[in-house]
Amino acid sequence: MPMDRHQDPDATAVAQSRLIERLAESERSIRDILINLPVIVARFDRHGKGEIQFVNMAWSRILGFDIDSSVGTEIDSYVLLDDLEKWRILVKNTKDSDGDLLDSQVRFKDSKGETRWLKVKFDQRESGEVIVLMEDFTERRRLDAELLRAQRLESIGRLAGGLAHDFNNLLQVIMGYIDLSQRLNKNNGIDAKYLKIANQACLRAAGLTKQMLSFSKGGNPVRMIWALEDVVKEAVEMSLHGSSVKGFIKCKSSMPKVDIDSGQIHQVFNNIILNAEQAMPEGGQINLEIRNEWERKDANSREMVVVEITDSGIGIQPADMEKIFDPFFTTKNQGTGLGLTSAYWIVQRHDGDLQIKSEIGQGTVVRVSLPAVRNVATPVKSIVVDQKPSHRAKILIMDDEDMVRTTLSLMLEEHGHSVTSTEHGQECLDVYRRALDDGEPFDLVILDLTISGGKGGIWTINQLKSVNSSIKAIVASGYSQDTILADYKKSGFSAVLQKPFDMQLLTKSLADVLSD
Repeated sequence: MPMDRHQDPDATAVAQSRLIERLAESERSIRDILINLPVIVARFDRHGKGEIQFVNMAWSRILGFDIDSSVGTEIDSYVLLDDLEKWRILVKNTKDSDGDLLDSQVRFKDSKGETRWLKVKFDQRESGEVIVLMEDFTERRRLDAELLRAQRLESIGRLAGGLAHDFNNLLQVIMGYIDLSQRLNKNNGIDAKYLKIANQACLRAAGLTKQMLSFSKGGNPVRMIWALEDVVKEAVEMSLHGSSVKGFIKCKSSMPKVDIDSGQIHQVFNNIILNAEQAMPEGGQINLEIRNEWERKDANSREMVVVEITDSGIGIQPADMEKIFDPFFTTKNQGTGLGLTSAYWIVQRHDGDLQIKSEIGQGTVVRVSLPAVRNVATPVKSIVVDQKPSHRAKILIMDDEDMVRTTLSLMLEEHGHSVTSTEHGQECLDVYRRALDDGEPFDLVILDLTISGGKGGIWTINQLKSVNSSIKAIVASGYSQDTILADYKKSGFSAVLQKPFDMQLLTKSLADVLSD
């Protein structure tokens, strides 16, 4: 029997009602998905003033702005001024906005004034409305920048380490002869004055090579437990001596200690303070606050000692902020571009963090944080007394540079020691064995770590240890590709001398080793 062509009106109404419900439910689902998307979805008028008509919840999560307050405002007003022209070009050419990854990234200012990198993709409607998807790329850019920086530093570090090694050998010769000349010169006339100036120049050059080494593979810290406030105080006093800029330190009581290479960390604060001073050519004040904080990362937390250095200088240009840690980048006429690079690398190698925030005309804040160490004692600073030791030792030295061997021999002989010099490991081992067989053993050996074309310090100390397990040895080097200088005792050495070193440091090392 054929069906009635006329449907039941009630059935039709029910079907239409169910269809409307399904459409409404679908719209609610789409809206829920849209609202909760992890990327920003915004709709604005392209032809008008670019007023925002709609933004989803990601707008508030990522940029921190209230949604209701943002609707009706111009979307251009949230774009960083330097990227405004780029944004407008992307809006104008919406069909081409899905091109190069970097070209489609625009900087926005969030509610806290921080910069956020957003990757944008546009959809142009016939009505003139534009829908834009904006994905937060800030963290990815930061990680990419850190990776690129690490690669740059590693590359430049290889070059810097090799140059520093050769340069330190030459400085060792110069400083050694200056030291000897000062001792031989009995009067305080003009010659002594010139020698003092030459020695100061050598110390400055040595400081430059230390900065080069700090981000090479030879810059591993030689750590001890220190009170960080002592290192900071000393750096402030030395860096601002005679300056129109004054430093003020505020430190919490009962601060935990830190496990650091005090020389390297002193260099970090010296570089930062000098930068702050140079940013205030008319004088001013640098405030340093030292406190402890808990750093939480993932599921772990650790206590940190934090130093914040704040100046009221000219600030850093936004275009320069991404390059301030690059090797040899500088805005100063006479700068080396190594100050912040070495500071960053030193702090990284101490398992810490260095961050910089700056505003033009407002000043700069540098934050250095280092892992805290509790329930340990700080070392007592020993005073180096430059005097001739009572014990006259028989010393064997090994170095591949003839000038260094001669200089070091003269420095040791000036204190009455008997010195034999060798060029490489095998020769050193042979001479040591002969002396031991003849019943006239050496009291001490001083070994260069890196020997060109021959057996170096590590091979030599291992061979000497097999001959005499109680041998006393000092490692002397201007560069190490390994962690030997940072953990010299593990390799069998009694002390370490970082080239270039002067007579005082040499005398103290000899006294410490020979008295054990």
